Amino acid sequence: MGFRLSCARTRAHLVALSCLLTALVGSACGSTATQSVTAPAGEKCSVALNAPSAAFEAGGASGTVGVDTTPECAWTATADAAWITNLSPAQGQGPGQVQFQVAQNPSTSTRQSTITINAQKATIRQDATVCQFTLALAGGPFAAAGGSGTIAVSAPAACAWTASTNAGWIAVSPATGTGGSTITLTVAQNTGAERSGTVTVGGSSVTILQSAAVGPTPTPTPSCSVAINPTSRSVTAAAATGLTVGVSAAAGCQWTATSSAVWVTITSGGSGTANGTVVFSVAANAGAARTGTIAIADKTFTVNQASGCTYSILPTSQQFGGDGGIGGPIAVTTAPTCPWTATDNASWLQITSGAAGTGPGLVTFQVAPYSGGGSSRTGTITIVNQTFTVTQEKR
Repeated sequence: MGFRLSCARTRAHLVALSCLLTALVGSACGSTATQSVTAPAGEKCSVALNAPSAAFEAGGASGTVGVDTTPECAWTATADAAWITNLSPAQGQGPGQVQFQVAQNPSTSTRQSTITINAQKATIRQDATVCQFTLALAGGPFAAAGGSGTIAVSAPAACAWTASTNAGWIAVSPATGTGGSTITLTVAQNTGAERSGTVTVGGSSVTILQSAAVGPTPTPTPSCSVAINPTSRSVTAAAATGLTVGVSAAAGCQWTATSSAVWVTITSGGSGTANGTVVFSVAANAGAARTGTIAIADKTFTVNQASGCTYSILPTSQQFGGDGGIGGPIAVTTAPTCPWTATDNASWLQITSGAAGTGPGLVTFQVAPYSGGGSSRTGTITIVNQTFTVTQEKR
């Protein structure tokens, strides 16, 4: 009886607890209020690139692109052309540098592409290949009979070339090509003297030599040793004709004679073989003494002609009082090329101008005062072969 009562009480307590929980749950489920939860928004990732400013050489090289961004920013780098390779690192975070390799440019044109890092592009430029040609001749020098040989051409693959020759006896094949290649050349038979020509490929040239034709032994040229007799001659100022120079030479030895002076004229024997005679004439000389030559083979014949100068003076004398004074001028007349000098022959005479000259001129002089013994005195001035007399009275 007591047990059943205790159980009934326990069930009552459980029912009451269940109702209480139901009331609490029902109150919560019946509410109409709601709340939305959103994750924190991420920061915007700004990237700036520092690309190489200069173009890379055609042969290729390595380079770097600088990445400027915030420490939290992640980035990825990709090359936009197959000739830009080895990006390192290809991914990163925050500031840094991306290293890369530029391959050799086989083209004769410049090229350009980019490296993309988070939608930003760094421009990469590369120069065109420079076409330089190197030639190597195999064969030669060629015999007189002719023959063939080859020229190895070394050049970048994209470089076109044209082969040509400046000699009609050289043929080349092929005449055009691109990059490295081999050119065959054919040399025709030579029937004359040793000869040379050139083959030019892309601005570079190689010389082709060919031996002379083989023929009969030529007849030796005689030894041409020439002697003259006499080797010089002196003549007066007057004109002269029929003057001679003897020439001695071996049989078959040819020689010529040539005058170096307009006043020496060869009248016969201007050329000859073996022994001979050169005949010449000289014109009259109205000026100073002169020298001319005649070249006979490798020998020199000298002609010396005396002066033909004539002189005259005016006046030929002058008188002075005891006080002396300036004398002259004395006019000297002669040819334009004729030299002369003036000399005073007394201590009381002194030439003041015109002591020497060539061609026409004037001479002046000074006369000293005279108070010595005697009523007068006389002195002279000599101008070449002319005498000027000075007379002075005592004061």
